[in-house]
Amino acid sequence: MRLSFRSLFFAISATAVVSACSSRVPSSESTSLERGPAAAVVEWVLGAYLPEAPNEKVYLRIRGEEIVSIDRSKPPVQAAMPILDTESLVFPGLMDLHGHIKYNVLPLWGAAKGQFLNRYEWRGWGVYKDTVSPAMKPITGHAVCAAVRWAELKALAGGATAIEGIGNDEQCAKDFGTRTVDAKDDFEPGRKIRNMTDVVVPGYVGSVYEKYKIGAKVRAGKSYEQAFEEFLRDENFGGKLTVRQWFEAAKAPNRDLATGLTLLVGDGLGVAPGDKNPASFERVIPQLNELLAAKYGLKEAKKQADQIAAMKIFLFGKATEKGFVQTTGAFDDKKAADYLKMGGVLTIPSPVRRYIGMWEYPTRRSLLEFFKDKASKPVVLMHLGEGMQNDGYNRSEWTYLKEFGLALPGVTAIHAVGMNAQDLADAARMGIAIVWSPFSNLLLYGETLRVDAALKAGVTVALGSDWSPTGSKNILDEARLAREYIKQNRLSVTDRQIVDMMTLNAAKLMRVDQRFGKVARGFAADLTLVSKVQGKDPYATLLETTQEDVNLVVVRGQPLYGDTQLIDTASRAFNDPAEPNDAPTAPTCSFRQTKAFRFPFLSNYDKKPGLVPLRSLPQIESFLKTSLSGFKAKLPSAKEQAKILPLDPIFTCEDESYSKRYDAFVSQELDNNRSNRSGRRTQDKLKTDFTPLKLEDAVEDSESM
Repeated sequence: MRLSFRSLFFAISATAVVSACSSRVPSSESTSLERGPAAAVVEWVLGAYLPEAPNEKVYLRIRGEEIVSIDRSKPPVQAAMPILDTESLVFPGLMDLHGHIKYNVLPLWGAAKGQFLNRYEWRGWGVYKDTVSPAMKPITGHAVCAAVRWAELKALAGGATAIEGIGNDEQCAKDFGTRTVDAKDDFEPGRKIRNMTDVVVPGYVGSVYEKYKIGAKVRAGKSYEQAFEEFLRDENFGGKLTVRQWFEAAKAPNRDLATGLTLLVGDGLGVAPGDKNPASFERVIPQLNELLAAKYGLKEAKKQADQIAAMKIFLFGKATEKGFVQTTGAFDDKKAADYLKMGGVLTIPSPVRRYIGMWEYPTRRSLLEFFKDKASKPVVLMHLGEGMQNDGYNRSEWTYLKEFGLALPGVTAIHAVGMNAQDLADAARMGIAIVWSPFSNLLLYGETLRVDAALKAGVTVALGSDWSPTGSKNILDEARLAREYIKQNRLSVTDRQIVDMMTLNAAKLMRVDQRFGKVARGFAADLTLVSKVQGKDPYATLLETTQEDVNLVVVRGQPLYGDTQLIDTASRAFNDPAEPNDAPTAPTCSFRQTKAFRFPFLSNYDKKPGLVPLRSLPQIESFLKTSLSGFKAKLPSAKEQAKILPLDPIFTCEDESYSKRYDAFVSQELDNNRSNRSGRRTQDKLKTDFTPLKLEDAVEDSESM
């Protein structure tokens, strides 16, 4: 049952939770919230203890999304200004700066035992493709938004106010729970932090950059731009066109069928200049098939048909996209590269076309352009050096980044395990930051970043939980494991430095440390409150905190998760039209104080007609479980059905398999994995000479891991 006396709402101690609140039935009702009372500039006060002075309570006055003052005296009770008076420690909101958000519906992957050389090995491994990949097949359409929101609830329950890795799914997260680092406007108006996953793509590096000696010329002293232009101008691929010749022909104003065919197969097939008629193309198909067989070895009817279909798209377009012969106006190299990468082109080797059209322009040059705008404080997060410390390829990624001219201030290297002490010193000098994900690294590779060396070198290091298949359930779990690893290896890293990785360092990395990363006047009211332990160092307290001791999480000035009584108070004070949801509800979870989620806003996504509501914990959980079971039921065999994995729980107390492995990982499993590594690689049939620089080993269509 709910407390109904409004006078109780305004002075509540986090240590005085009464049993009446814990008996409330979780709400599953659909809300029809508009941005109303909760979005207004509402002023309220939060009483808590700062870690710098843990014995003296302060009162944070919060107006809208900002902390407007911090006072030592409690303000007088006013009906218009609610007070949440706690006995908790208050920290800046914890930020989880590395994740693959929608994958956090999946449980921990049991096959990861520290056996892999680098991220490309397990991503291309058959066991991964047969377990983790199929498990994501039900997560499509509306289920993607359910998965994103489930991940946000997991993050909130672990104390996070911001997470990274939203990708193209930011509409699902807007105005729901945590901030999402790489979504537009979530930290500063108009600003988006770019997440580029794989900037150094080994398949392109091996099949073009190294094969055609671009890299050799760079290492001999030429700039990348000089070496690349020489490659475009001089390499004729066995007597066919050079890329520069291809570009110039594509840029010529007479974009007719004869020119298009010449670009596609090196022969205009006698089509008259100026002819753009699709019927003329149909007439030359018999000749074209002969040419495909004689010159390009495409003798099977299906392969010829597929190639002809791709050529039609190149020439005449599809849907709203114009084909080559339909375009007018000037072409530049970038526009020519857009056509070069298309599947119908046979005059330039496929790896070269992909390198130029799918990496050189959309990645390398796009990033250079992005970094030119200094006023926007550009930040790009990218996977770099993820694997074993001394794996040859893993070590090379930092070198390649520099050779590409992309080692620029504002770059953040996610993982960076392959960087040695000199590399880290260079990164610090260049203004390059790092996100550390120790649990994921140790699970997959048995090694992780030399974090003490990185901090000693002056690198800004933040923390990230990666994703639930090979990472922690939340950022507090990641921090707790990081601390255990640091202690076991006697590294010179303090508790305060680990906390900074989730707060101040994270804000510095994102270049928003004038508004985030501190509990201070004028800073954003993104806050994480945890139970205070008398006489214990506050930073050690935070790093020993579990989900049970997360008392309150405030995002954008809104209490969204925490002890039920505090969330109930906020819900009433902000006049929410729907009740919060109690959690966790599993009988294995016996928290001293029950928790609850609050959902104050209705986003634009939620206003779309015909969608199943995803506005509460029960709704999201029910939709995901229904999606998983429905997809599973349609599969033809028990073997295929077994690949659809259960939904990963939000709370550790609901997840015995995760808890057992997590709790014993640093103290027991890690050393066992390391000692059994060679045998595990043999057992798993992993190649002794694996390198992703070989085209056949490259994973071009990665799942953004």
